[in-house]
Amino acid sequence: MAERAGMKKIAIGKGIAAFMCLLCLLSCGKQERQDNGQSRILNLSLDTEVSTLDAQAAVDSASLEVIGSMMEGLYFMDQDDRPVPAIAEREEVSEDGLVYRFYLRDSFWSDGSPVTAEDFVYGFQRAADPSLANENAFLLETAGILNGKKAAEGQVPLSSLGIRAVDEKVLEIILERPVPYFCSMLAFPLFFPAKKEFVEQWDSGYARTGDAILCNGPYMMDSYSPSGLSFTLKRNPFYRGKTGKIDEIHYQVIRDSQQALLAYQKGELDVAPLSGGQAELLKEQEEFHSFLLGSLWYISPNQRVRGLENKNLRKALAISFNREAAAEYIMKDGSFPAGFAVPWGMGRGPDGRDFREDGRTYLAYDREQAAEYWEQAKMEMGIGEGEILSYTLLVEDTQAAFLLAQYFQNQIQESLPGIQIQVEQVPKKVRLARMREGDYELGLVRWGGDYGDPTAFLQMWTTDSPYNYGSWSEETYDAMLSYGIKGFQKGEEEERWEVLKQAEAMVMEEAVIFPICQKANAFMVRKGLSGMEFHPVGINRVFWMVEKEEEKG
Repeated sequence: MAERAGMKKIAIGKGIAAFMCLLCLLSCGKQERQDNGQSRILNLSLDTEVSTLDAQAAVDSASLEVIGSMMEGLYFMDQDDRPVPAIAEREEVSEDGLVYRFYLRDSFWSDGSPVTAEDFVYGFQRAADPSLANENAFLLETAGILNGKKAAEGQVPLSSLGIRAVDEKVLEIILERPVPYFCSMLAFPLFFPAKKEFVEQWDSGYARTGDAILCNGPYMMDSYSPSGLSFTLKRNPFYRGKTGKIDEIHYQVIRDSQQALLAYQKGELDVAPLSGGQAELLKEQEEFHSFLLGSLWYISPNQRVRGLENKNLRKALAISFNREAAAEYIMKDGSFPAGFAVPWGMGRGPDGRDFREDGRTYLAYDREQAAEYWEQAKMEMGIGEGEILSYTLLVEDTQAAFLLAQYFQNQIQESLPGIQIQVEQVPKKVRLARMREGDYELGLVRWGGDYGDPTAFLQMWTTDSPYNYGSWSEETYDAMLSYGIKGFQKGEEEERWEVLKQAEAMVMEEAVIFPICQKANAFMVRKGLSGMEFHPVGINRVFWMVEKEEEKG
């Protein structure tokens, strides 16, 4: 993926070793210290505070990243974004693809007690518990887990959820339908285990401080408070598997990218996030790296607004601006021009290839063709000579959003005489609320996929989706997505994949959205640092296999 975008990507393979006893783990931990007795420390920054250490409640990238170093589930994602067994040593799947039985490795919590199948049952039930109101509870239904939606809505008891402990080391999960991406979802923190006795001991204080979290991953919290601007993770001596050669991970909250870069230059950070302007200046340096997120910038036209219901007008707008230039000169961070509705990294088909690897793109920049669509639209809409169409583009109050909006405004007004674009900038919460209510004309959206499958994007444009801001509706499309999500049977994976490709083609050919670019994140990464991984969805940055070569001299 990154190579196609012309970008560097750090991706060092992860290995999961066989179970080792506690004494061996403690011994290895001591041996991996530097010869001078000092700890190897990895210094990182976050642009906002961690909101929670509760795996079932976490939704923001900062919290997910930290939890990803402290906790693990049945699977993790490898460097190629494929699910690899973690606590699940092996699995058995029924012929209809509806029953998964997982046989668990020996693994331990940071208090030395074993991780059991019941811990996973309790973790899943916490995820669905309506009284906790977890924002990601909808992923239980997305994962196809039996009664996932009903349990999360309080329609059935949590005990009706499709998960049970066969015995201490065997876990069974029952699905309502086959889900090709099911094991990938099990790498997401919502599906991590939780120890009931410990959670209930802390009650409402669970995961709010360093002492109030029990870990089963490579690292554990040394000290933490929700309002803290710095904290440290230390090795978990009870962790069952192999890790990198970092004894401590030190985090500090640095909201401003310029301050983060200065800290990096002074040697206080090993990894520094970059703004687009910084990335442009530093992109030729050896320590510069960029990776694509499963996140798409696009413009949503409200088809309830006069003119935007016209397909030819929408297509004229969609191909009137140069998305390659937008990615290179506006974003400047390695973002990739998007002639598609499903970004790179949003799932692999039955042949193991990324959804985008077939090379299909749509709505190519073409001013002459755009002018023809515009002329045809004017005839269909009865727009007279000299009549002006004016639309307001609603955007959130971030620099990137405003720069993209200005670019779109200038490009449209140059390409399509007779169309004027105004830009209205509001806080993100206001933009979201207005777009949900249909109180907008054109809206600039950045959407990130919640899971690694094309349906994470394509289901947004079904008739009843709350994210179908533009109110486009097509029965054939709805039927395609219904089949792709719930209607197909095991053995129909190839047919499903092709139906999803046809669905994307329909969205693009109808110009339901005007894609701009797939977002990237750019960083400076200190020379000698290896083993960190970047992923487009889920836990975006992974550090638990990092090795840090000591500077000489």
